[in-house]
Amino acid sequence: MQNILLIEDNAADVRLFQEYLRDSSTVTYHVSNTDSLEKARHLDQLFSPEVIVVDLSLPDSSGEETVALATQYFENKPIVILTGLDDLELAKKSVKEGIQDYLVKGEINQASLRRAIQYAIERHRSVQESE
Repeated sequence: MQNILLIEDNAADVRLFQEYLRDSSTVTYHVSNTDSLEKARHLDQLFSPEVIVVDLSLPDSSGEETVALATQYFENKPIVILTGLDDLELAKKSVKEGIQDYLVKGEINQASLRRAIQYAIERHRSVQESE
């Protein structure tokens, strides 16, 4: 089972995310959701997720600030951005800051989301092992 911490404040997006991860024949996912980075800091300690998936627009941060705070708060975890903001420059900057992947809502599907999560976890493990 893989634990995922989803930081998303839109209930419809949370339901879609959970639907995309349901009924996998290869991996079982357990998703915990919260709507702010500050709340996620506490859940991270209780839940110990393998990956953090975060929306860029949250009640307590947005855009580049979300990237900076997420990489600070969850520095030892792989982070995937899942956002409605299709901004190539922000995506590049996010990856340079340590984000594993930048996914745009509306452009992803079940397979691409699952693949992004798995790749983020594996890339992060590889980096950790090489250090």
